[in-house]
Amino acid sequence: MTNRGRLAALIVVFTVSMVLAAQSPPSFEVASVKVNKLGDPQSGPQMQPGGRLTLTNRTLRYLVQFAYSTLESPLHDFQIVGGPEWTDQDRFDVTAKMEGNPPPVPATANLARMMLRGVLAERFQLKVRRESREVPVYALVVARPNGQLGAGLRLRQDTCERFVPPPGGPDLKGTTPLCGYLRGGQGMLNYRGVPISSLFRPNALGALDRLVIDRTNLQGIFDIDLTWAADSTAATDAPSIFTAVQEQLGLKLEPTKAPVDVLVIDGAERPAPD
Repeated sequence: MTNRGRLAALIVVFTVSMVLAAQSPPSFEVASVKVNKLGDPQSGPQMQPGGRLTLTNRTLRYLVQFAYSTLESPLHDFQIVGGPEWTDQDRFDVTAKMEGNPPPVPATANLARMMLRGVLAERFQLKVRRESREVPVYALVVARPNGQLGAGLRLRQDTCERFVPPPGGPDLKGTTPLCGYLRGGQGMLNYRGVPISSLFRPNALGALDRLVIDRTNLQGIFDIDLTWAADSTAATDAPSIFTAVQEQLGLKLEPTKAPVDVLVIDGAERPAPD
């Protein structure tokens, strides 16, 4: 990141901090919420240049999940509870524009999520509250008594800044270290220069039926390569996600229970047309 980019990021972070300190909720310059009746393909969230946010054909429950997540701490589906039946059925398109021309940095994306909360409160009369519930989870732990990690989990000795794609795309086999690079899906992931918390992103380890919590005590940044059978019903030689994590990463997914924060929808109403 250039010095100008760092300065722009610091300005956005400072703006967010000042907004929170003043306890004056941020708001979009313009925002539109419309019922999607055409069945358009789902898209978004898309942060576009100029602080524009677009979400297409999404349920209210998804919008709540997105708005109350952050890039660093995303909420899982099961952490959004309550609400009327239509919150999982009706579909909406949201378009919004932030004031000015904020830089495309993580702080801008998190600020847009905060702004969306105000849109949901105004247009849907949304009322939510947080509470803690003890639920089944998987604890990610170091599998081997000697603490040795697997070949797919390699501690990096350098320091990283946020990943910027090089011309022509990243070369996973190249000599230039990649930082903050996340590629995954369909039974594989290749991460470069990331903290161990990257494995706790929703669906990072496949469609597990529980939240994954960290009990590894692993610090630093890592390069991570993992492959597993994405479809347990398909004929494949790939291992299950549980076997893959243990054999390839030297970690283990242990079923247990733990208190987890959930967001309860206490009330919502269908929005009036724009």
